[in-house]
Amino acid sequence: MNEGNEQDVLLAVTDSLGMPRDGVEYRDTWIHKLRKTSRCEIVARTKRAATTKRLYSDDSLERYDPDIVVTQLGIVDCAPRYSNNIERRLFRSFPSRLTKRYMAVMKRVRARKARRSYVSVEDFRSYLNDYYERAMSNDITVYSIIIAPPSSTFIDSNPRIESETNRYNKIYESVTRKYDGVCLINPYQQVRNVDAIMVDNEHPNPGGHDLIYESVAKALSNTTTDTL
Repeated sequence: MNEGNEQDVLLAVTDSLGMPRDGVEYRDTWIHKLRKTSRCEIVARTKRAATTKRLYSDDSLERYDPDIVVTQLGIVDCAPRYSNNIERRLFRSFPSRLTKRYMAVMKRVRARKARRSYVSVEDFRSYLNDYYERAMSNDITVYSIIIAPPSSTFIDSNPRIESETNRYNKIYESVTRKYDGVCLINPYQQVRNVDAIMVDNEHPNPGGHDLIYESVAKALSNTTTDTL
């Protein structure tokens, strides 16, 4: 932590779960709520469809040199998919109309499979270890928000999402235990009805953002007096 009057820098690295969308205004997001109450300077690095590969390939950890990092990643990594990585790379060179037709056929003849997820369990573990080790070597405290349990509509559309969410969260648990400066945040421990905190299949509604904000703020308050 910085001494004197200099603000600590908090870097928030999230996928679309930390961003506004239909039904969730920016002022509803947990990042905005934290900005209102924290004395940290908060830098938000949010990106739709981001995976933990971003932790490995992005240099924001070194460029911003934060004191604290909060990550919210994983659901994009673990979700079973119709297409594999090779097919997805090929799709980028096709006109969108052809890709849409191909995917329409694929959805009729294929099921979503965990082996076709964006990030394998091995890579997921590797990306987390790499990021946490870099953070520890620079005396940066990291808080990682676990992957939220899936809503009923998400399970209906992607039946294996619940088991894959649990599998990747177990990797989160095993990896974070290795590092004294890394803490796992679970905002969903007391949630009995996941649908009540979601605006769609996987994105939190304003109430869901409140839960995340409260959990992050509580975790930060245990390590710094600069928050809340």
